[in-house]
Amino acid sequence: MEERYYAPHVNNIVYDVIEAYAKKDFSGVRRISRHICNKESTNEIGGGSSEFHNAGSVLARNNFYDIACQIIQVGINKFEWDADLYADFLHFGLECKPLAELKKAYDKLMELDHADWGWRPFSFALDYLQYRARTEKGDERKATIEEAKTLVSAFKKQSESFDELSDKEKSYMSDFELQTFCKVPFEERRKILETAIEKLNKNCPQCALKLADYEFENAKWKKCCEYAETAVNAQTAQNTISMGYAYYIYAMANESKVRENNNGIITPSLVGPVFRLYKSAKSALIKEDGREHLLNRLEIKLNFLEQETGVKSET
Repeated sequence: MEERYYAPHVNNIVYDVIEAYAKKDFSGVRRISRHICNKESTNEIGGGSSEFHNAGSVLARNNFYDIACQIIQVGINKFEWDADLYADFLHFGLECKPLAELKKAYDKLMELDHADWGWRPFSFALDYLQYRARTEKGDERKATIEEAKTLVSAFKKQSESFDELSDKEKSYMSDFELQTFCKVPFEERRKILETAIEKLNKNCPQCALKLADYEFENAKWKKCCEYAETAVNAQTAQNTISMGYAYYIYAMANESKVRENNNGIITPSLVGPVFRLYKSAKSALIKEDGREHLLNRLEIKLNFLEQETGVKSET
C-alpha cells in the first residue's frame, strides 16, 4: 500500500515537488499531485491566499503548470473571494487546461466585484479572452473581442487607483496588445503608448520600448533614441523591461544617428558617447540570462568601432 503523503503547508508542497523532480522521482511527483487533488487532503494544507499565489507562481516558473493549477484550485476553495487566485488559474491554465475548464474559472472571476481587482485579474482575463477568440469565428469571435474591449476600459479606469506605476502601465499595455490582436495599424495603436508616456510622466518603460522598437525598424534614429532613453530612465525600468536590450537598441540607434549626421563616418572625436552606451548595454546584458547572442554581436560592434576610429572602447 502506498504511503500517504503529508504536507502541513503549501510551501512544503512546492519544495517537495521540485526536489522529487530533480531526483527523477517522477512517481513521487505524481503522488504529491494526487494528494493535492484529494478533497479530503486539501483541508490539511495550510497557507494564506498570497502564499497559495506565490506557491503556484514558483511551480509555474519551473514548468509544473498542471500542479500549479491544482495548488491554486486548493487556494480558491479556501479563499473564494480572492480574484488573484482565479486570475492565476487562468494564467497558468492557458499552458495546460482545456478551454471549458478555463471558462469556468473566468466566469467565477467575473462574478467578483471589479472594484477589488488589482492588475492580475484584468490582465490574465484579457489573455484568456484573446486565447478564446483565436478558437472562434464570426459573431462568436466578435462578441468575445467586444467583451475584451469592455474589460480593457474597466482596467484603465481602475488603474487610476493603483499605487504602483508599473501596474498602471499594464493597463495601457493590455489595451495596446488587444489592438494588436485586432490588427489595428501601428500608427493608430501608438497613440495608446504615447498617452501612457504623457499621463505617467514618462514612467512607462514597456510603452517607451515598444515605440523605440518601431522607430528603429523605420530608421527614425532620433525618435528611437528619445524613446529608448525614456525607457532606461523610467523609475520602474529595472523590474519591467530587459535593460540590456533597451540599452542595446539605444546604442545602435545612437550610432546610426551619429553616422547619419556625419556622412556615414564616426570619427575619434564622436565615438566616446557611442562607446558609453554600448558599454551600458554590455553591463546590463551580462546580468541577464540567455543574452549570449546579443553579447557576441555587441563585442563584434565594439571591435569594429575600435578599428574604424583607432580608439579603445575601454579608455
